[in-house]
Amino acid sequence: MTSEINETLEAVGSVNTIALLVLCILQIITLLLITSQWKLISKKLIRDLTFLSVLDVNMKGTLVETLTPALKTGGEVTKYYLMKSKWNISSFDSVTIIYIQKLISIFTFTGITLLIFLWMIFGDLRYYELVSSSFELTMFVLLALLLIFSSILLYPKKTFEIVRKIPLEMRGKQKLNSTIKEFNASVKKINLNSSDYIKLFILATIIWTLFGIKGYLLAESMNMGLGFAIVFAITILSYLVGMLPITPGGLGTFEATMVLLLGTVGISVSTGIVFAIIFRFVTYWFVFIISLIYVSISKISSQLSMLLNH
Repeated sequence: MTSEINETLEAVGSVNTIALLVLCILQIITLLLITSQWKLISKKLIRDLTFLSVLDVNMKGTLVETLTPALKTGGEVTKYYLMKSKWNISSFDSVTIIYIQKLISIFTFTGITLLIFLWMIFGDLRYYELVSSSFELTMFVLLALLLIFSSILLYPKKTFEIVRKIPLEMRGKQKLNSTIKEFNASVKKINLNSSDYIKLFILATIIWTLFGIKGYLLAESMNMGLGFAIVFAITILSYLVGMLPITPGGLGTFEATMVLLLGTVGISVSTGIVFAIIFRFVTYWFVFIISLIYVSISKISSQLSMLLNH
């Protein structure tokens, strides 16, 4: 027991302040890149939209999503209402903006995860044991959702034809038909071209790559002696399991998966726990703190402005 405690303290002490600062800076860059995605999609609908306006919505939504179960549904609902009220756009326009950004993110994440699976299975059999039935099941669900969401965005009319065959009441079918038509109209209004989609995919790829880079830099600062590929794979697969809507922000499931996977490549439980906690602090609690600070300052500023105007 004493040796485990000493090992844990050594692992904590191995992470220097500069390394932690670099990780936090990379996380801020990640938030700004995500905001750039939202702006690229939204500006097609609102020409005079500023980056700060998008950042405001994104930060407030981020604060809520860190407190709600995974897949960030609470944050997206918050962004939906904020976009409607602040940007003066319709409900379907708000939903479509969120839908496109989420679809791009999930599509890119799925592609990266598939490449990791292929690398582990065919490229380096030493890591085959990392792929368990739970990962495969989660990946299957993710692919199924991606297929459904992509079909609705790209082929709304064909999707409705398929849905029509589902035994629903006529009123339900009419409402569904109206919903798909409204959604299709919003997609046409946003009118993203191939160049826009390429930019969005590039941004999404950078965002997910930074996720792995943060893991690798942390592993290097802790002298774990692991290569970039395996650390990248472990961080992505941990996030995959963390996406399951079990706990707020995937708390617990993410860390447990990360410790388990690190254990399969020879990292002790105590070191794995420290790694998972620090990584989670940077990607979750640090985000929560700066979002809370931003929202608090924004609220105080708004109240002061109201007092001065009166």
